[in-house]
Amino acid sequence: MASENVPQLPRHQQGAEPQRLLTTLFGDYWLGRSEHLPSAALVRLLAGFVTTAAGARAATQRLAARRFLVGSRNGRETAYGVPPRSREVLNMHLRKLFGTPEQEPWDGQWTIVAFSVPEQDRAARRQHREAPRSLHFGRLYDALWVSPRDRTPELAEPAAQVRPHQPTAFRGADIPVGPVRNIAAEAFELAPLAEQYRVFVRECRA
Repeated sequence: MASENVPQLPRHQQGAEPQRLLTTLFGDYWLGRSEHLPSAALVRLLAGFVTTAAGARAATQRLAARRFLVGSRNGRETAYGVPPRSREVLNMHLRKLFGTPEQEPWDGQWTIVAFSVPEQDRAARRQHREAPRSLHFGRLYDALWVSPRDRTPELAEPAAQVRPHQPTAFRGADIPVGPVRNIAAEAFELAPLAEQYRVFVRECRA
């Protein structure tokens, strides 16, 4: 289970993502503020992004349950703010997004993370996917993730939180079995990404 003291960012999902949207808005515009915002104001804010009032309230309550937001009451009014621990989590993600890219040459080794969780234990399966996804691993199979960098130290803490189905992480070279495979292209979906760049170039040249 996840540590009760660590705020949990919302997971990736298909379709509208009011939790992730609210997280982004707090991170972009309210990260350095200690004041709490009334829940009614958050509902109106998310309405501008075509989120229903019920969806906005549910997203806010779920972020509070994840300890990403902390609530307070003033009479009948409930308000929410970003606690110090959540600010640390957001700052860590900002450093990952905008920090200086790693420049060292690739040593030909992959960090490989594999796990085996019963299909019915969906919560545990979701937790297993969150750690490699947040560290920018690519998914080769549903339960096999790869990275061209040594991420084993960063995987230690998330791995300890998903007992009893702890993942296995190891380093290894690309040794193809059968037809030669482009692991990077498969795991990181490089073909669709390349097509998006081609569309961008065509539109900018027009």
